[in-house]
Amino acid sequence: MLIDAHLDLAMNALYLGRDITGSALDTRQREGDKPAFGHSTVGLEDLLRGEIAICFATVSVLACRAWSPPSKRNFKSIDGAYQEGLDQINFYKNLESAGKMRMIYNAEDLEAHLQDWEAEPENRRVGVVVLMEGAYPVRTPEEVAQWYEFGVRIIGLSWAGSAYAGGTYGPGRLSPEGKQLLKEMQQTGMILDVSHLNDASFFDVLDHYEGPVLGSHVNCRALVPGERQLTDRMIRELIARDAVLGTACDCWMVIPGWKKKVTSPATCPMDRLVDHIDHVCQLAGNTNHAAMGTDLDGGYGTEQSPGDLNTIADLAKLPEIMSNRGFSDEDIARITHGNWLRKLRTAWI
Repeated sequence: MLIDAHLDLAMNALYLGRDITGSALDTRQREGDKPAFGHSTVGLEDLLRGEIAICFATVSVLACRAWSPPSKRNFKSIDGAYQEGLDQINFYKNLESAGKMRMIYNAEDLEAHLQDWEAEPENRRVGVVVLMEGAYPVRTPEEVAQWYEFGVRIIGLSWAGSAYAGGTYGPGRLSPEGKQLLKEMQQTGMILDVSHLNDASFFDVLDHYEGPVLGSHVNCRALVPGERQLTDRMIRELIARDAVLGTACDCWMVIPGWKKKVTSPATCPMDRLVDHIDHVCQLAGNTNHAAMGTDLDGGYGTEQSPGDLNTIADLAKLPEIMSNRGFSDEDIARITHGNWLRKLRTAWI
């Protein structure tokens, strides 16, 4: 069993018109030879084939056409962002009503899903925990409780800079509104995702938030330079907070010197993902904080994914790859699913 902590399912469906209920191969056939966002790797059928029992599915109202800067986001106003976020929540709920997925809101839902996943393999549905990537739909900090009622359980404050904090592609620090947002998140019981924060905002946020923390899709800057990745100091800070860090599959975050539309995916096999997993484990001195958060189909496709990954179902190869690297069966179980389960259970006590 595997848990993937970052998939932009609603974004792909609502912005790109993809039918994510089928397979990535079906999507490729429909989109032809030159799809705008690369050849798809993700569909619910692929998740089931890869025994991905749970994913953190995003509410992501970012600029999907060219990953534009904040001034050119796909929403026209803060009210527009709110509505698009709500549309994505309803997309997931409609799929649940159609029997295509299962929403997970609390510890009871989590345990029931795991029990049914093992007991009824022929009737499996992917479990979904909703993660808001960038708090753009949250018009004011006081709306956090409302989004919790809608079903959001994890929030990241920024993507490319927001009213709340600086992002990877934008300057800024944690703002007064951001501090109030964190206060509301802590009172509501939200989990904080530090992915995409710029360096200054990262430390600001940790200084002002005492609730549960994770990095849904983050890699190691010691292996691949760049602000999008985490420094060893950041990783140690997160380990001290019992955070879990999901390794992302976007090749430019996996190997140094990757050039989009130039470098071959063959130079970045899934074994390179294990480099980042292992680096986190070495810093921690154990395997309790490394996991997967692939971000597959997060604005890119097979052209920018590990060369031996045709669809997300191929994540099933990871246990063997990790075993060949010296990880024990117990270590592999923690990394593939156990660490994310621990994080959710402790956050939802």
